[in-house]
Amino acid sequence: MTTTAPGPAGLLPALLAGAADSAERLSAHADLLDDATVRGDSALPTWSRGHVLNHLARHADSLRRTAEAASRGEVVEAYEGGAAGRAAEIEAGAGRSAAELAADLRESGARLAEAWHRLDPSLWQAPTKALTGLRPLFMGVASRWLELEIHHVDLDLGYAPTDWPDNFVSAALPIIINGLPGRASADRPAPATTWLLWSTDLATGWSVDTTTTPASVQPAAERAEAAFVVEGPGHALLAWLLGRSDGTTLTATSPAALALPGHYPFP
Repeated sequence: MTTTAPGPAGLLPALLAGAADSAERLSAHADLLDDATVRGDSALPTWSRGHVLNHLARHADSLRRTAEAASRGEVVEAYEGGAAGRAAEIEAGAGRSAAELAADLRESGARLAEAWHRLDPSLWQAPTKALTGLRPLFMGVASRWLELEIHHVDLDLGYAPTDWPDNFVSAALPIIINGLPGRASADRPAPATTWLLWSTDLATGWSVDTTTTPASVQPAAERAEAAFVVEGPGHALLAWLLGRSDGTTLTATSPAALALPGHYPFP
């Protein structure tokens, strides 16, 4: 399969390879779990580990559904019944045995990989429908990689942001930071100010300006002036922005600087 694509989709081969590696790592971990463990609490409120595993399997199905629709020249809902259908599917399968959940995770992922493999290269830019709206098909690969790595942590079984692969962190950070304006909270609007988010290990950063509506994000190859500065290793920045860390391992100009994810929460 040829995966070369213009613009941001030029990252597609790396996204596909990263998602495949993360899927195999998570499946290998899931294969070791017993029934009592999957029925235990995950790090997500109200969700057991079975909910997390079943969600990941249904997420694979949703991406396969939209990819197969794109092959037919169609744009369909990612989940039948939309958000309510998604929630019902997750709940319906969450109580299965550990073996069933692990097999479903692996098999749904394999079906998704096969659907992606069969795609005509020209279709990677085709519009598809996610719960959040339309996006090019190739962004589903980024979504899959994010879901696999984030929810591996959410299983609360010892896999932590410090275990995230370097290539995942370097790919995910710009996606999450550039997506901040689209996640603005209506209930907790950000103060009109500026942030510099700096990755000490990647030696790069991003300037976030919340004096505009929507906020603006610009890459910062050098340290720029900002009212608030938050810096630290890329994995720690990413975990904080994703709501998987309170940011206390980061260096910040003030406690108020660490409030940014609350104004732009990750779903």
